Amino acid sequence: MDRLEGTMTAKEFNAALGRLDLSVYASAPALGISLRQAQRYSREEAPVPQPIAKLLRLALRAKLTREELRDL
Repeated sequence: MDRLEGTMTAKEFNAALGRLDLSVYASAPALGISLRQAQRYSREEAPVPQPIAKLLRLALRAKLTREELRDL
């Protein structure tokens, strides 16, 4: 990884959601954030915090479903 560990761009955020078969709307409860905050990350209106980036990367590596991610 060229960038600092844990950072994630909006493009990477959206790609991760796509690979997890999550819409921005469905990602909010799965990630434990508000819909508006998920939209901010998706539209690059706010930086994706390191804990959210790590959670998404872990979910991808573990091949979690959206339900498993939500139930964590």
